[in-house]
Amino acid sequence: MQEKERIRREKAERERVIHIRKRFEKWCNRTVDILKNCILEIDSVNRFLIGKPPDIIFSEDYAQMLHAEPVINYWLDILCMGETADKQELFIRNRKEVEKLVQRVRSSGKRIMGENRGSA
Repeated sequence: MQEKERIRREKAERERVIHIRKRFEKWCNRTVDILKNCILEIDSVNRFLIGKPPDIIFSEDYAQMLHAEPVINYWLDILCMGETADKQELFIRNRKEVEKLVQRVRSSGKRIMGENRGSA
């Protein structure tokens, strides 16, 4: 009876580890796509701002996007070329920070692109 219980517990633990590993891999893949889209959004805003007035170019929104870009590229380097331990550390320690930065970039981009469409 104890042997059956031990085998059941080992199987449950293996299934838990497999579930966690799949969740981690899914997060890594999804986050790469999200971060790539943020870089594309920053590039789009950069192109949009060519020839725009200084008050838009020197806005807080644009500054946040510019400061976010190297961090996003760093995270992409980790997720695309980093060691598994580095990816795991990003997942465990910085997952919430990734989400917050992505949201800030998206919000800033929307404000810049939306509020200034008609600006010359």
